[in-house]
Amino acid sequence: MSEFGDVDDLFEELFRFAERLLEQPPLTRPRARGAELQPVQSHEPDELIVGREEVAYLLHAPGYDSNDFLVSVSDDSIEVKTNDFIRRKMLGSMVHPESAVTIYRNGVLSVRMKRRDE
Repeated sequence: MSEFGDVDDLFEELFRFAERLLEQPPLTRPRARGAELQPVQSHEPDELIVGREEVAYLLHAPGYDSNDFLVSVSDDSIEVKTNDFIRRKMLGSMVHPESAVTIYRNGVLSVRMKRRDE
């Protein structure tokens, strides 16, 4: 166990919480195809959760379809594009970009990546 055991446990709990959020039914009605697109409006639209073995990027973007997102992960950043917005978050070279797995469910885009050994 590392000297950061309690912090690692906290992040593991955050990952479990994020998974439970993704399993909940959506709170908003999806937009109809061809309807006017609205930008993401949230006080905290995205967050980065760093765990012991994984890093998760969560983007709250209700009303989209999984095909609406273009996700790019590089050595030091993640970028999410739609027709409405672009979000970019610096990762600081802490992930393996090729390990990225993207899921969009219930208005939340989740990108999980394996963490690099430091």
